[in-house]
Amino acid sequence: MLCWWCPFFLIFFDALLWDLTEAVCDPNSNGYKLFGPECEYLCHCINNSQCDDSTGECIMGCNPGWIGPGCQYVDIAYGAYVVMKTDPSMLTPMNLLQDGDKLKCNIYSSLGSPSISFTFSGPVEISIIQIYYDASKLFSPYKLYIKKGSEPAKLCYEKINATSKSTSEFFVKVESIQCSQPMIGDYIEMFNNGSHVEFPLCEIDIPIGRNVAFGRAVFQSSNEALDYAFNAVDGNVEGEANQQSCSQTSAEGTSNPWWYVDLQTTWRLKNVLVYSPGADGSSYRTMMARFQVSASRSSSQYYMTLLYDNGGKPVQYITYISGLPGTDFQYIKIIIPGDNQILSLCEVQVLSDCPEKSCGLQCNIPCNCKSYNFFGLLSGICNGCEAGWTGSHANMCDIPCSSGYYGENCATSCGHCAGSIDCDIYTGNCLDGCETGWEGPNCNRSCPWGFYGSDCSFNCSGHCLGNVTCELASGVCPRGACEPGYFTATCSQSCLWGSYGTDCVSKCSGHCRGNVTCNIVTGECPGGLCMAGFQTAACSKLCSLGYYGENCITPCGHCYEHDACDRYTGDCPGSCDSGYKGQKCDIEKPFFLICNTNCLSKRNPHDVIGYSIISRDLFAAAVYYGWELFSCATSDPESCTQDRKLCCNHGPEEIQRMFTYSNLSEGMYYLLNVRGKCSAVLN
Repeated sequence: MLCWWCPFFLIFFDALLWDLTEAVCDPNSNGYKLFGPECEYLCHCINNSQCDDSTGECIMGCNPGWIGPGCQYVDIAYGAYVVMKTDPSMLTPMNLLQDGDKLKCNIYSSLGSPSISFTFSGPVEISIIQIYYDASKLFSPYKLYIKKGSEPAKLCYEKINATSKSTSEFFVKVESIQCSQPMIGDYIEMFNNGSHVEFPLCEIDIPIGRNVAFGRAVFQSSNEALDYAFNAVDGNVEGEANQQSCSQTSAEGTSNPWWYVDLQTTWRLKNVLVYSPGADGSSYRTMMARFQVSASRSSSQYYMTLLYDNGGKPVQYITYISGLPGTDFQYIKIIIPGDNQILSLCEVQVLSDCPEKSCGLQCNIPCNCKSYNFFGLLSGICNGCEAGWTGSHANMCDIPCSSGYYGENCATSCGHCAGSIDCDIYTGNCLDGCETGWEGPNCNRSCPWGFYGSDCSFNCSGHCLGNVTCELASGVCPRGACEPGYFTATCSQSCLWGSYGTDCVSKCSGHCRGNVTCNIVTGECPGGLCMAGFQTAACSKLCSLGYYGENCITPCGHCYEHDACDRYTGDCPGSCDSGYKGQKCDIEKPFFLICNTNCLSKRNPHDVIGYSIISRDLFAAAVYYGWELFSCATSDPESCTQDRKLCCNHGPEEIQRMFTYSNLSEGMYYLLNVRGKCSAVLN
């Protein structure tokens, strides 16, 4: 119950692999006990007893003000002013909560709205609070606030529900509280605004980091006698100036005296505690009323600086420095700006912890924890591993995911990474992209419909048979089957000129109008337009008898005795039926040619008889308007002069008589003129 972290150190001890055959470390020059592989760590056991030379664990317990594994963490609660407030007028000191005895408990109850507060002598960075309580008693809900000076208090943690009794006998349990983020403050209050509140508290620890400056390499701008820079990291916080127990620059005073420590590796900086020599109000403390603390990863350039200004007043025995911007640093430098200044430091404690993913006294143990308690950074014990890691034993997350796996508990298989290269153990992202046919950061999504190839950046042809997508890697259609009109493995090539259909093996008719190719899917000609002599949508059939020309839509003329005309031109193979003429026998022989000007036509006299019915319009016009008949020397109407006028008459009988065979001579030309209308030359 007293040392809840001790079992972890059985593993911690084995993981560090320190040489157990070495002798126990000798005390340092101040008589303080040491431990570690090179005796570089300071024991913090009660009564300066020897700690375990490997782990720093104290058999008899920790010195007051030190807690945690190996007693390596500074407890800011020790020495703080603690009170219990049951009502605004009643403040009760609560020393039992900081006496180091976790078995000495009491029930702090109130019918009002009680609070328990800790006040520190300076602001510090706080992230973890350890509350030890009697599990056999009811533990009421509460809110925990942190504030700095006159600034408004900020909520660190809220316990919603009461903790019921877990045992009937006295038993101490610990409730580890972690703020949502580190907070800087000089005041903590545990508060409940309900009625009949019970806090069965035994101890409250507030760890603010472990001292990583002890025994490290230090330097200062000048030395006063034997007050070397090293004296400020020897573990003695109670030294005096000019007694070789504190560091000090030249007593004559210099401009901007400085002192710095090299922490040998980067640390996650939390707080700096500066112990000053002399009594309250001494000149040394007065000079420290205004000084700078700088942090950096390089000894030549300090880029993170915090100015401590006590308003001209001498500093206290301990000056708390917190709030340096940034996170991981290796060098800490203290400067007193101005002329004729003396810098004297009895001890400088740099309270820190290992950088992310590093644990152990030397920060040499991988600890890829999902979460851990505050002391886990020292022990390497995790409350579950973060994504990408598993543990060799007992929650030590020191083994990365094996090949092909990633994520929490290494339980997720990598996606389809290019070249079968492993994915990122944390995120599952493929390091060199995806195999062809897959996409997404984790390469676990196959290409969407219609895409294939590297990063799914290529389009399928869209012509696979059955409207299916192509193969993810190659873009080839399943079974190489294409929809009609396309061929090749990917079905990306349309049929060549003159072919169509499945695999483009069918041939077009070759009779599409304009000599164009047919439709690659159906074989039909565009618009159904065929060359002369062919018909159907594909233009694959010859014209039926009696028709000719483009698409076979034109009937043949009056070929002699119904002979078939030429299917391309419509020409009749021989002569025409009676009454028709022309190559296609599609011109009807008229008795009269009606026109608006003179026109000619050769005609044999014997062809005249019997065709008067055709000229009925002309006949009616002649009767109405009158007519004239001329004989002509040639077929030229100009040769039909007035002196060749044969007759003219208005009577129909006369017209009929003149157009008889006996009155017209064969081989002669005649001009019939209907006055004001038209004329015809007959032969």
